[in-house]
Amino acid sequence: MNAVRQPQENRPSIYARMGQLLGTPIGSEADLLRLTKAGISARRYLLLAERLRLAPGAIGAESTLRRRVRTLHSAAVQRRGRGKSEAEPRLTPAESERLLRLTRVVSEASELFGDEAAALDWLNTPGDFLHDGSQVTPMRLAETDAGARLVEALIQRTAHGLF
Repeated sequence: MNAVRQPQENRPSIYARMGQLLGTPIGSEADLLRLTKAGISARRYLLLAERLRLAPGAIGAESTLRRRVRTLHSAAVQRRGRGKSEAEPRLTPAESERLLRLTRVVSEASELFGDEAAALDWLNTPGDFLHDGSQVTPMRLAETDAGARLVEALIQRTAHGLF
């Protein structure tokens, strides 16, 4: 891996990187907790799912997420037609937490590679990360808490030259 790293003082924090992806300022774990409890909007989920190349069902049941997206679309049509405003559908706290976990992993990989596109390429390339002969992508691993910790540890080891 050819990671080109900026000097520490010029690099945005992981929180700042996550905030850039999520379109909201994030400065601490407390901000992430507030986002988790409030639920990330279905609109933001759609944008992130595409940008981060998330697999269907990466953060929750695909049918449930599809239903929320349809609700979002229906509400937008209704607002245009009648000027009526409905609350925007939101992810549950559990779904929001999973999305934030994946956002954190992407942010950490982006810092390592110095480029989001390169990070996403690596995160979506299958490898034998479990050392059992099976091929899995780091992004798929990061869908669970234990898998995300494994990927984050690999990122940290790589950043410190410990392969």
